[in-house]
Amino acid sequence: MRSKDGAAPTSVNDFERLLVADYDQSYLWIQYMAFMLENLDAEAARRVAERAVNKISMTAEDDKLNLWIAFMNLESKFGTEKQLQDVVKRALDVNDRRKVYLQLISIYRANGKVDYVEDIYKKLCKKYFESLEIWSGYIDFLFDMRGKDGDFTDPKTILQRALQALPKSNHVNIISKFGMLEYKNNNPEHARTMFEGIVSNCPKRMDIWSIYMDMEVKYGGGKANQAQARHLFERCLSLNEISSKPKKMKLVFRKYMEFENALGNQNKLAELRARVEKYLEQAFKTEEDGSSSSENEDVADEVADKKQKKKDSKTKKPSKDDQEMEESQEEGSGSGDEEMSDEDGDQEGSSDE
Repeated sequence: MRSKDGAAPTSVNDFERLLVADYDQSYLWIQYMAFMLENLDAEAARRVAERAVNKISMTAEDDKLNLWIAFMNLESKFGTEKQLQDVVKRALDVNDRRKVYLQLISIYRANGKVDYVEDIYKKLCKKYFESLEIWSGYIDFLFDMRGKDGDFTDPKTILQRALQALPKSNHVNIISKFGMLEYKNNNPEHARTMFEGIVSNCPKRMDIWSIYMDMEVKYGGGKANQAQARHLFERCLSLNEISSKPKKMKLVFRKYMEFENALGNQNKLAELRARVEKYLEQAFKTEEDGSSSSENEDVADEVADKKQKKKDSKTKKPSKDDQEMEESQEEGSGSGDEEMSDEDGDQEGSSDE
């Protein structure tokens, strides 16, 4: 926010003049707090924070939450635990409680106060037991705590509780999330067990195959484990659920070729290009023969996929921690993956390692 002459506020008078025009400017209040911290002290910043949360309109939901988060950050860094908890209690009364608790978790983790985090997750899981976001965040936190000081629950225990609490439609997502974390924490064998459980029951889920391939290439052992990655690519190319759909085959071939290109394996790349050409020739021949069943299936797959995406969007809010998973899912979703049907089976049994 700048004054009429275009200059950024550099004094108390500048901030006060700008705020008089509109008190519902959380970013300006937060800048004011930072100005006080830099030029005076934490007590002066605290007074600004108190004014801000009292002046902000109750209907300005986002700005109101931003101010309370800034106030919580201030007390976490410069106040006592009691002062922080007093602010948290007040924030819970006037904001979305789940958002406040999730922000508090972020604050504790950023400041190294991890001993407070698990109790908050337990409280959240009890109240929001059908939230994929909450269970995923809890498991992610426990993986980060492995090998560190403190008495934390085994992530496998929380996975089993999540599978008991979450709707069946979210079982595949939470298991694949767990498998990704196993990969990232140098447990590729455990990770493969998780993904194998999913794809054996849901071979049509191209989004899961896509994640599986990406994780294997990136975390499965690198050059020392090239055979494992190639075996996975070849399995995908040979599956009828994939080989019968050109869009899916295109995705697998692309990932396979990127893998070989990164290794500098020109001979393998040439072989794959030849296989792609052969596959396309066969696919075009089938299409020219007047086979419309495959096209109808592709259309049905796309419709089912859109329904699944709409359903998933209502049950999960994307987070930064899930970005890598979402990127792989988007690639897979664009390749004609199907909505999981009852025939795909209950995924709860796939979590056993």
